[in-house]
Amino acid sequence: MTVIADLARPLFFERNVTLSHGLRTKSAFDLALYPAMGRRDVGVLIATVIGVVEFIDGEEQYEYEVYKKKFPDLVAPASQFFNPAFPRKWGAGEKQVFISEGNAIVSRVWSGRHILTPSNDMTEMKKIHVQVDCHLKQGWGLHSHWNVAVKKYPPFYKTRSFVRAGTAGAIDNGEVNLNMIDIYPEDLGGPTKFVTIAHEFGHVLGMRDEYLEGTVPADVPWFVSDTASIMNRGNVVRPRHYVLFATWLDKAFRNGTLLRGLTPGWRVGEFPPFTTVANAGIG
Repeated sequence: MTVIADLARPLFFERNVTLSHGLRTKSAFDLALYPAMGRRDVGVLIATVIGVVEFIDGEEQYEYEVYKKKFPDLVAPASQFFNPAFPRKWGAGEKQVFISEGNAIVSRVWSGRHILTPSNDMTEMKKIHVQVDCHLKQGWGLHSHWNVAVKKYPPFYKTRSFVRAGTAGAIDNGEVNLNMIDIYPEDLGGPTKFVTIAHEFGHVLGMRDEYLEGTVPADVPWFVSDTASIMNRGNVVRPRHYVLFATWLDKAFRNGTLLRGLTPGWRVGEFPPFTTVANAGIG
C-alpha cells in the first residue's frame, strides 16, 4: 500500500543534513517528516537528494591509450574505440534518458524498504515510512548537494564510479562520478543484479562499501559475505542501511518537541530484532 505524505503539514525539516555515522557526510541531503494523509499515527520521512549533472563527452584517442596501458594483455581492437556506431558526444535524448532513469532507479530502490518505529510511547506516531526522492538535473539552482559528472564511455570500457564528499553547503558540493552505463543492471556474482547508480547513491545516503575487493576487505568487512546487499554486489537494501534516518528522527524529536532532551528512540523494523545505529555495524 502506498502511503502519501501530507505535504501541507510538515512536522520537522532540516536542510543539508550532516550524517552522524557511516561516512559522516556533510550536507548530504534534506530530510522532512510529514504525517501520512489522514493519519496521525503514521508518518512519511522524505529524503531529498539534489544533484547537478554535467555530461562529459568521451575521447577516443585518450581512452585507447589509457586502456592499452591498463590492460596490456587484453587490448581491445582499435576499431572498438574508433567506432562510428558509438559516437562519443552525448545526444539530447541520451541525457534525458540518463536523468529520468537515474532518478527513477535511485528513488525506487531506496524508498519503502523498511519501517521506522519508536521504542516507547512518547509519540502517537507509531510507524514512519521512508521515501527517497532523487533529483538529478542539468543547470545550477539555488540549492543542491552533489555535482554529478557522467562520462560517455563505450560499453566494454570499464571505469570505476565513485563518490567524494564535499565540505558542506553550496560552496563545495560532494562529487559523484559515473559512467553512462551505470543505470543498467549487471551481474557481479551476487544473488541479485547490481545497479551502479543505486550503489553509488547509497554512499550519498551515508553508507560504506561492504564488498571484498580482491583479498582486501571493504570499509565494513563484517558484511563481505552479504553479497546480496546493495553496498556489496547486489541490490537489496538492508535494515542497517536505514539507521541514519532513525538517528535523525531521534535528533528531530529531541530538539523539536516540548520534551527537550527526550526521544521516542527510533529504530528500524516493526518486529524484533530491531536495528539501531548501536547494532547496525555501519561505522
